[in-house]
Amino acid sequence: MTDDQQVHFRAWAALGLCFIATVIIFLPYVGYSTQVTSMMADLSMDYTMVGALASATALSGGIVVYTAGGLFNRWGIKNICIAGLVLSALGQCFFSIASTYQTMLAARIFQGAAIPLLFVGPYTIAMHWAEHSKRLGVFMGVMLSTDGIGTMLVGYAYSHVLEFRGWRIGSLWGAAALLIIAGLVWLLLQEPESAASVDPSVRTDKPSQLVQYLSVLRQTNVRVAALFLTGVWGTYSVAIYWVPTLLIEEGHWSEATAGFAGALYPFAGVVSAVTFGLLSDRLGHRKPLMLISGIGMVLSFMGAAMAVAQHRYDVLAMTLPLGGLFAYGGLPLAYCLATDAVGLELAGMATGCIMGTGLICGGVIYPLVLGYVRDSTGLYTLGFVSAGGSLLMFNFIAVLFGRDVVSSSHGAEHGAPARSATWSARFLDLELRKGRVLNGNFSSYRCRLRHWRWRGQEARRTRGLHRLGRPK
Repeated sequence: MTDDQQVHFRAWAALGLCFIATVIIFLPYVGYSTQVTSMMADLSMDYTMVGALASATALSGGIVVYTAGGLFNRWGIKNICIAGLVLSALGQCFFSIASTYQTMLAARIFQGAAIPLLFVGPYTIAMHWAEHSKRLGVFMGVMLSTDGIGTMLVGYAYSHVLEFRGWRIGSLWGAAALLIIAGLVWLLLQEPESAASVDPSVRTDKPSQLVQYLSVLRQTNVRVAALFLTGVWGTYSVAIYWVPTLLIEEGHWSEATAGFAGALYPFAGVVSAVTFGLLSDRLGHRKPLMLISGIGMVLSFMGAAMAVAQHRYDVLAMTLPLGGLFAYGGLPLAYCLATDAVGLELAGMATGCIMGTGLICGGVIYPLVLGYVRDSTGLYTLGFVSAGGSLLMFNFIAVLFGRDVVSSSHGAEHGAPARSATWSARFLDLELRKGRVLNGNFSSYRCRLRHWRWRGQEARRTRGLHRLGRPK
């Protein structure tokens, strides 16, 4: 086996372990969603309190995930991943013995602080391994498909465990599964050299974390990706937490069937996440596919609102996978759009910013609003309509302000977008002098036409010189 083949094998093996570690984290994150009605009866909770459980988890997770990039640089990504799995298992144990709502809320806050470490950590390792295999879009697509696989595993398979064993004993079984995966990650997962923790003495001349965060946040693509993730996480929370409850209460569906219907939202995105990532790598563009994703999300969620208003729960179950298909098609492209702009050195920090914003804004506000609307009006319809309107702003209009950046193989340096190497150096120099190129990308369709016209003129001139027997 050659050196290149060994690198590719190690990259795909690491991607597989990162995939497993991310899939299992959905167990403590949304594992209780099919048991909401039982938990409400046991602890005397109303709908607003149930929404607060999901929002508290997302809020604490969003706060922690903002600092995750700095933790990776200090302690190493692999160690943070192991810590996230162990702390999540401990949170499952606390959750299982909760006897009051306050205790359960504290357990969810604790779990929320541990869960994001498993979102950011494996993603960052996958990004660094993608640097070696030159497959960033594909790797991000595979990692984003964990949402669908993990939610389906939890919403359908794990729901049977909770149904037969009860949500308390079933939570302990989940803790055991988390500890087993933590052992596998500790034994088998390898970090690439570019992701290894650096000695503090070597980092003395680097800017502080605050300066790095500010430089990351100044990137337009990072802010666009954060807004895009806000819409995806918000609608994901609605599909996973509230749709099963709605189907169980008003549609009289079984717990397993309702959990399966909610899990269809991310599960349908498994194919589109990988496909859109592959297409973006081939085309060298992220933004057009993200716009298609955004408008598809808006239309599908408005269809879901109409289905809820007319009590057509079978139609609601069909609109969920359609929305997930578009949502998870654009989600890996949002991460790639930000990574192309900041470079791999700041990829972990950018991922933390994007996920933190998505968790705090999307994961906190959406469940709270829907729970409050349900308590106030007795209906879910207005909450679904509000969610659809927010998708129009976050997942379509905001994407219009993003910039396609074709990065070099080594990423951008100092947060500046890398210029494309596919254009002629002579033409780029000429156009830069004229101020017609922005950040290495052609700013207008006319500019591209002038480029192709110039190439034709150069080719004709070269052929003419050869006919005359003169050198170029």
